[in-house]
Amino acid sequence: WSCVVEGLVNGVEYTVEVVVTNEDGYGSTSDPETVTPLGVPSQSVITSPLVVDDGEVTVVWTAPEVGDGAGTITGYTVQQDCDGSGWVEVATVDAATLSHTVTGLVNGVSCDFRVLATNSVGDTASNMVEATPDVTPGVVDDLSATGGDEQVVLVWTAPEVGVGAGTITGYTVQQDCDGRGWVE
Repeated sequence: WSCVVEGLVNGVEYTVEVVVTNEDGYGSTSDPETVTPLGVPSQSVITSPLVVDDGEVTVVWTAPEVGDGAGTITGYTVQQDCDGSGWVEVATVDAATLSHTVTGLVNGVSCDFRVLATNSVGDTASNMVEATPDVTPGVVDDLSATGGDEQVVLVWTAPEVGVGAGTITGYTVQQDCDGRGWVE
């Protein structure tokens, strides 16, 4: 036999017992049992901005608030949804871990990330944060400098740009005069 008692408050300890009845009345009472109903965890929060690198994104989050009757967090699941393809689990980590680097991403493709906090009852999803893995342009090639009257002329070949690195938007020229440090 079993019975579900509803309308209880998560995190509050209750004492329950069962009394057997029949047409002649009440029988003996069972030994009391104490129990505390638990709920799913409260929401974790992904901190922003995410750390974005070449083909990877590092997701960092805060633990859910304690004391809401959610019990002990047993772990976290990191999920991604790249280009609207649907949520995919990319990592499961223990309760002490509050970050994960997602690798193998395609540069230039936007991905949403979320973290599920898990306890013995279930999961709760964090806020969702978007990031696009990217690479910075490489180094200019074939730099040559020709001195002139109170000037130098610089000539170079543009660097190869990685997939997803975007368009080169400019160059910054720096100089170091007599070892006094680099200035623009």
